[in-house]
Amino acid sequence: MTSSTNKKLLAWITVRLMVGNLGRTTWWRLIRAEQAPRPIRISPGRVAWLESEILEWIDERRGGRS
Repeated sequence: MTSSTNKKLLAWITVRLMVGNLGRTTWWRLIRAEQAPRPIRISPGRVAWLESEILEWIDERRGGRS
């Protein structure tokens, strides 16, 4: 992965589309259960996720699939 990908921040709407259109409540339950990447607080009331962590999470869910 390139260093720019490692540092790219994604808003919830982008993450949601990447992870299969999961609902916000379901996603936060996964985070609380430590089964999904934790967000980074970028300002009061605003969070974002590292693209590299989301892509890694997706790869883990895919298992042996190509």
